Amino acid sequence: MTERDAYIALNMVKGVGVVTLRNAVKIFGSALKVFNCNTEELAQVRGVGTTRAEMILEDLRRVDWKKEKELAESRSIKLITIIDEEYPELLKKISYPPIVLYVRGNVEALKAAAVGIVGTRNPSLYGRAMAKKFAYGLAQRGVCVISGLAMGIDTEAHMATLLGKGQTVAVVGCALDCLYPKENKELAQNIINSGGAVISEYPFGVFGNRQTFPMRNRIISGLSHGVLVVEAAINSGSLITAERAMEQNRPVMAIPGRLDSELSVGTNRLISEGARLVETVDDIIEEMNNMNALALEYPTINLADEYKKENPNLFNEFEKQKTPKKEKPKPKLDEIEQKLLEALGSEEMTVDALIAITNIPPVQIGGRLISLEMKGLINRYPGNVLKAKQIAI
Repeated sequence: MTERDAYIALNMVKGVGVVTLRNAVKIFGSALKVFNCNTEELAQVRGVGTTRAEMILEDLRRVDWKKEKELAESRSIKLITIIDEEYPELLKKISYPPIVLYVRGNVEALKAAAVGIVGTRNPSLYGRAMAKKFAYGLAQRGVCVISGLAMGIDTEAHMATLLGKGQTVAVVGCALDCLYPKENKELAQNIINSGGAVISEYPFGVFGNRQTFPMRNRIISGLSHGVLVVEAAINSGSLITAERAMEQNRPVMAIPGRLDSELSVGTNRLISEGARLVETVDDIIEEMNNMNALALEYPTINLADEYKKENPNLFNEFEKQKTPKKEKPKPKLDEIEQKLLEALGSEEMTVDALIAITNIPPVQIGGRLISLEMKGLINRYPGNVLKAKQIAI
């Protein structure tokens, strides 16, 4: 067994994530040495403890990592561990990167200049049209489109990218041998045939569930240089992707929708709280360039800087005459946002703790936390820890 094999095996163990693995490597010096430790030693790893250590070691004795590698090879699936050079650097920078990526198709597609496109599984005709328009336009500009292979907006984005002769990557919330939805198996194959890829973090035999599908959202945003939300209700899973994108310092963009449509509440709210309103593909390219995420256009020259070099005295005089900046208006908060801020106070707190203290239903909290982040009122740290900024409101 090699160090790389150890990562593949540990990824097959329930309850072992990248944080636990990192902590173990810090203590033992390598992932390989985890296989040679006893319960007492493994229990010393931060966040493990005796009970969990026993479960991990028991699972390690059961997993057949050799068969996993053989299955991958027989199915033309590439296993990329987080220690491999092929692992995407952009994805490696997120708080909880996958330990192993199962990749069918072109591995290089994972490193392309990319924009994530997400939205509801039950879009309106307008939502479908917008997903097609923007995905096709991005494909024509050489931008890879990342989405989740789900029905609805995801499907439209993948298909329009293929129509535009572009590259697209599908991130699924299940194992590659348990592909869901079944209706998109042909689409998945077309993605692979066109030079794109279908990827998962899950070992063979893992079916999708309510936990795995939200988890894959962090990979969609993690592989993307920015995320575009096309159409989403207020409690849509697409807002989770937007939330993950903000945690990862990726630009969040949204397409405005009809005011009388429930499917537009999420996107319109994102825009009102700071997401970039986009009307054309050029808006997306501009946003990416502003964030130094992509370089798809010729570099622009800062004319002010050039003029300052040539006319320093005149420029200084102009600076003196500038109108003082007006103080920004205080952000408006709804009742729930105000309650969340008051509960946070000056303490650091996890989202779960905040829910327990406030008794606010989880479905109402996700969107409000995105709002508070965009308004610059809270910070989010690794481990989903929140802290309010000390700003008078």
